[in-house]
Amino acid sequence: MTSGTFAYFSFTTSARNVWYARNMPSYRRDRSAAEILRSVPPRDRAVMLRLGLDLDDPADAALFVSGVRAADDAIAAQERWERENARR
Repeated sequence: MTSGTFAYFSFTTSARNVWYARNMPSYRRDRSAAEILRSVPPRDRAVMLRLGLDLDDPADAALFVSGVRAADDAIAAQERWERENARR
């Protein structure tokens, strides 16, 4: 009986993922550097400072922003790939 339950759950989960990939918009949008830096909470800024990344330093801030944008691009590419492969 558990295999049947598992099969049902697997089917409904995958069907839900296909529906989501086809119908939900991507949440990725271009954000300004200032918006990205403002979105970092003070507690996270303190952790980064302890690790040697000072977001008040322009060079460190530029490095952090470029990393966030690269991550956003990778997430958007993954979402596109999932949408394209969900239609097959």
